[in-house]
Amino acid sequence: MTDFPLTERAALQRQYADGRSLDARSSIYAWQEPQFDLVDLVVERVPTTADRVLDVGCGRGNYLAALAARGHLATGIDLSPGLARASAEVSRAGTGVADASVLPFADGTFDAALAMHMLYHLPEPATGLRELRRVTRVGGTVLILTNGRGHLAEHRRLLGEAAGFDRALVSTDAQFAVEDRPLVEAIFGPVELVELHGLITLDRPEPIVRYAASAEEFYGPQVPMPWPEFLDEFAARAAERIARDGTIQVHTHSGLFIATA
Repeated sequence: MTDFPLTERAALQRQYADGRSLDARSSIYAWQEPQFDLVDLVVERVPTTADRVLDVGCGRGNYLAALAARGHLATGIDLSPGLARASAEVSRAGTGVADASVLPFADGTFDAALAMHMLYHLPEPATGLRELRRVTRVGGTVLILTNGRGHLAEHRRLLGEAAGFDRALVSTDAQFAVEDRPLVEAIFGPVELVELHGLITLDRPEPIVRYAASAEEFYGPQVPMPWPEFLDEFAARAAERIARDGTIQVHTHSGLFIATA
């Protein structure tokens, strides 16, 4: 748990009112090596025999679109009405607004379920895990994608420096990470874990500044100064780091849990 609104419902709804913040953050991965096609990585793990598939926290609808293209009957839910609408437009799948902690489906409704980079936004990730298992039929597949606690650590340390701290800012992923495998296995039993490690190398400050600017709801309450002032300081420090070292390098770490309900 943290003292910051990383899981607070109103903050999440502001942050994800539409897809702009997601787009700003995802753009930084264009500088990552190796490149990972997360949609393909996940969707190929959905059994071809799975008819009904649920995507919890469907976001922009990329996973839903890929599921529909493979012939699955895909359903998406998101806490954000704006993202639910955008997801429906992209995927042509059925979408709705719902809380991942209280899924509006009967037990065993789906043959498979996805939770992509969203469980760390729940006050109690275990509740979300139990709901995923509940709405998936016995023997069905549940796929959970999250980040490791060291993901983008260099970025958060630079944010902390800009805020005047000698520590990193708290990660938006702090609530639920790859390291929480014991929690997943306490609910599902043994799981497979596919880990992904990469390195983002930036020779200009704009991508990392754009990433920071997109996360005001998460990082703003952690800094002791007005948000515009903080962003200016962060941009200056990022530019100084690149001028000094030639690049900024940021390590990435994600993991895909493959569980059986």
